Amino acid sequence: MKSIFILCGGYEWKYDMKMNKLAQFILNKFSKPKILDIWFAMSKEQYKKYDNIFVEIYKNNNILFERKIATEENFIKECEWADVINIHGGSSDLLFPLMQKYDLSVFFEDKIIIGSSAGAKFLSSYSPNWNGKGLRKGSGILPLNVIVHFGDHKYLEDNASWSDVVMAMTESVVGFSVVLKEDDIRAFDKGGTELQI
Repeated sequence: MKSIFILCGGYEWKYDMKMNKLAQFILNKFSKPKILDIWFAMSKEQYKKYDNIFVEIYKNNNILFERKIATEENFIKECEWADVINIHGGSSDLLFPLMQKYDLSVFFEDKIIIGSSAGAKFLSSYSPNWNGKGLRKGSGILPLNVIVHFGDHKYLEDNASWSDVVMAMTESVVGFSVVLKEDDIRAFDKGGTELQI
């Protein structure tokens, strides 16, 4: 199996049907998945309130799993160990500098890589800034651009509109762009071709 990349628009855990479908997709690939949850985009206090939600989702879908929470000290070994790597959302300003320190070629070795919100932005080539001015460069692991939380106005800054954000992307970048609402979960191969979940 080649690695599969799943992009989520953010707060995917609020949508039971979507999470159940994602859980079944994982089970179809790995009967007893080893899951690595990456919470680098949040403080420890913040992620603890969300972490239990994901453990419950895994359990409620009858996933027999082993699980670790990623650490900076053993990150590459933990990624090598995992079948499923879940890069959770939060602050791109926290996530990007940490993740850019590592050789992430391990992501291409027969894994499911999930990126939600800031995690999706990290996996992409570019994403727009919330003020509708300019772009943030992602890792380029996936050769596509992404807009997350589409339609949720609380993310917009400096009186920007969603049209400003979309225009910033379309005027600045050549290439395929993916627009993700919070209930969107979409899968891609390494080349950016969309796959069925």
